[in-house]
Amino acid sequence: MEGYLYCFSNKSMPDILKVGMTERTPEIRLSEANSSDTWRPPTQYKIELAKKVFKPKEKEITLHKLLSLYSDRINPKREFFKIPLKEVKIFFELMDGELWENLQGEDKEEEIEEEEIEEEGEEEGEADNDKSIIPHECVDGERIDLYLTANEFLDEFYPGNPVQKSRWKQRLQKKPSEMKGSDLTMYNLLVFASRRKKGRVIEEGRIEEWIDQMCEITDNIPIYIGDIGEGVSGYMVAPTHFDGLFYEFKEWCLEQGYKSPDKKKTKQYLLKWQEKCKYGLEIGRYRKDAKQNGTLIAPSFNLKVVEEE
Repeated sequence: MEGYLYCFSNKSMPDILKVGMTERTPEIRLSEANSSDTWRPPTQYKIELAKKVFKPKEKEITLHKLLSLYSDRINPKREFFKIPLKEVKIFFELMDGELWENLQGEDKEEEIEEEEIEEEGEEEGEADNDKSIIPHECVDGERIDLYLTANEFLDEFYPGNPVQKSRWKQRLQKKPSEMKGSDLTMYNLLVFASRRKKGRVIEEGRIEEWIDQMCEITDNIPIYIGDIGEGVSGYMVAPTHFDGLFYEFKEWCLEQGYKSPDKKKTKQYLLKWQEKCKYGLEIGRYRKDAKQNGTLIAPSFNLKVVEEE
């Protein structure tokens, strides 16, 4: 079965892209997006990228998995990602298929102008690798990180295909200055992913350090239903709200000379920590179905900051 992977943008959501699949055409999917009353924003969506592929649903699952690893997914159940368009283009280039080129009007004129600029650059003797989307060179000490990321990435991208993974590993042994085309695209993506992964590991390490130094695990507490003194204990909840923990963590980071932490990433890591701790993670999506750890918007945790004596 054939279909399309697509990438839509919208002026009302700067730096956020909608990436999904359709078994119809990109134009029909665009029309549906712009006419839907359930998730239509104030302005119209625009097609940024589309590619005709075989088994589009399988490729969409792989694409979403990779984008979730290397970018910020706004909601785990939605198709919106906070990521630059130039980085999404790299993922699309790695997918087998035929690029959709049914651009019209201003979009087509802009594409023609870009092609003319590239042709002029070639005439002036620019090297192919200077036109890569994210030009990188490995610095000292990155080669091992890159190799580990390549193994992880290729396992995600080519599951159950050791021959294809082996071919890529051989092709990536060349020097970056000697790479062209898809080899350079893959190399740039891996360097980009490796650096993002390294940054994420550093951030998570700081949260772990803060928990070890400044926090202690604490029991659930009961909440009472009814009037004070007449309530019935029937619900146990984690005692500390996320906003309070994040404030304390941010203050600690600044005292240690670290940069201010990202609130969303801190929440994601604490949710992972909660899931692994002995109390587990029981969380609702909306306020009406709040559970032991509250909701995704306002979670609570079995952690508390120890008061300094």
